[in-house]
Amino acid sequence: MRTGEYNVPIVQASTVRHAAEIVGGVEVLAAQLDVGGEDIDAWLAGKAAIPDHIFLRCVNMLVACLLDELSATHAKAEGSLHRQEARRKSR
Repeated sequence: MRTGEYNVPIVQASTVRHAAEIVGGVEVLAAQLDVGGEDIDAWLAGKAAIPDHIFLRCVNMLVACLLDELSATHAKAEGSLHRQEARRKSR
């Protein structure tokens, strides 16, 4: 490892990268995390360690997104079941 480079765990860098994708980019994520975009770029490039609290906030963003997606999928499936039940009752 060269001087100035950190061995950033892949799972941490991947989590930060996915969080940026979810919120609309590095600059949007930086604003939400109250850090500079250059900080995120440095973390993703392995030039700086990702602080634990930043990693955990990104994990929370991903979990919230997944829960929203699951909730929407559940609501859609539940609506489909209600429509099927209503068709059965109308026969």
